[in-house]
Amino acid sequence: MTASPDTAETGSVPPLTGSLKSGDLRIDLERRIVWRGNMPLEISDLSFDLLVALARQPGRAMDMDAMARQVWNQASVSEETIAQRVALLRKALGDEARQPRYVRTVRNSGYAWIPPVAEGPAIPLQGRLVKAFSLAGAALILVLGAATLLPRWMERTDQPAPVTAPVAGPADSIDTTLPLQRARSLLELHRPEDTDTAIRLLEGILDDHPDHAGARLSLSFGLTTRATKFTAQAGDVSRAEALARSLLADNARDGAAWHALAYALDAQGQIDEALSAYTQAFTLDPGDAAALSSAAYLLRVRGQIHAALVLEARALEAGPPTLYGPLQIAVCLELIHHPAAEIWWGRALTEGAGTSVILAERMMADLRAGRPANALDRYQASAPGLQTTPRLQSLAGLAYWQLGETDRARRVFERAGDAAQPELAALNAIDGHSALSTQDWLNDAMSEGASWPDLRIRLAGVEARAGRTARALELVGTAIDLGWRDAGWIETSPALAPVAQSAAWPALAARIERELDAQRRLIEADPALVSLIYASD
Repeated sequence: MTASPDTAETGSVPPLTGSLKSGDLRIDLERRIVWRGNMPLEISDLSFDLLVALARQPGRAMDMDAMARQVWNQASVSEETIAQRVALLRKALGDEARQPRYVRTVRNSGYAWIPPVAEGPAIPLQGRLVKAFSLAGAALILVLGAATLLPRWMERTDQPAPVTAPVAGPADSIDTTLPLQRARSLLELHRPEDTDTAIRLLEGILDDHPDHAGARLSLSFGLTTRATKFTAQAGDVSRAEALARSLLADNARDGAAWHALAYALDAQGQIDEALSAYTQAFTLDPGDAAALSSAAYLLRVRGQIHAALVLEARALEAGPPTLYGPLQIAVCLELIHHPAAEIWWGRALTEGAGTSVILAERMMADLRAGRPANALDRYQASAPGLQTTPRLQSLAGLAYWQLGETDRARRVFERAGDAAQPELAALNAIDGHSALSTQDWLNDAMSEGASWPDLRIRLAGVEARAGRTARALELVGTAIDLGWRDAGWIETSPALAPVAQSAAWPALAARIERELDAQRRLIEADPALVSLIYASD
């Protein structure tokens, strides 16, 4: 169920006219552009509103309630949402939370703008645009490559993108530079509507320039992102794969194209092929921290938690933390019940992980711990656009089911569509109404190379609730063989209650615990990894 946020009268905010000068930034309030020297910064609308709200009172902490009123026009907004927006603003400004130049965290109070601010007249637009997008500037952007500004995504819900890309070819003409920049900036926001807009921009470029390498690469990532994080459209992932393969046909040593291919394969559940492609990506470009992080994710899916953390350590050495690196480490540590997990959850919340991804992981953590009400609170406090994301709707339905509200769970599963089909089938099976053939589903998935352990767990719920507990246990055993290491999820899932209550479950749970214990020992015997895990900066 979606919740309409309470609205409140906004605070008295001065009209946005003229400009502000703060440090090396010039803020055009009327046109909503932030300049550093002669170059405009890509800052989304909500981040711009936050910047202005903070800059209106430099040096003074703005508390959460004031930010909710002035930036979101709501009576209250969750601290996580505000922290994530601050992280996005810092990223756009090139700021760092640990050594901030613009926005500092004020403990127990909120956030404050650091440099002094002076008001000024409106900024003449034409002269600045001519300087900012001169031929030399455009050429430099193109030479930097097609994906230097792309976000860093992970797997089906959180997958990195490359940091390097093909050098611009003849088709990468200057008249495509601005829409390409805009599309990449929109993709970085990790929001459904912005991703759709970015895809339309990129498709427009390719209508006029079919061989444009940068647009093909960015579109490949954009299509896979829409399919895995938001609402997929028919053919998204197959188009993404075809675009990546077309780039590799042009240049087989294009690391960024290997990364795009891996992302598309990953989205189709082809874990082994995706791992190979990610490995090609970071072998060709050792600085591609995002490819390292994505490979780490797939190793974690396979139950190789130590190896996953080792790759995340390499990713941290290769560059700044990827968008989901801290989140990935938090989840790995939580699986082995490591006390440092909370440290990394805290870092994930403050270092810019995409809202939908971290919300999904936090909801899963709540469900795993038997806290369905907490999961629903997070869901209902999120932006309305996120509440229509099928993945999050599926998790909300599970939370309602855990609470015993099966009618509400069913309605939410139905709204989620294909993303919640196994969960809906499991719920309907209680009344003998399930029409889903798990074997047909598995056959279709395996014919396409899918080998995700969680697919077996979800289908086990259908079998369990249909009264076929032996078949459900067989699926769970196969999932464990494939790397499933989350006993808590099985023990708290309402779909899997017959499995958790069966006489065979303790032996399966013991298998999982033995595997986790082996991973703990590997981690504890790795001094460099232990140092990373406990690092606070």
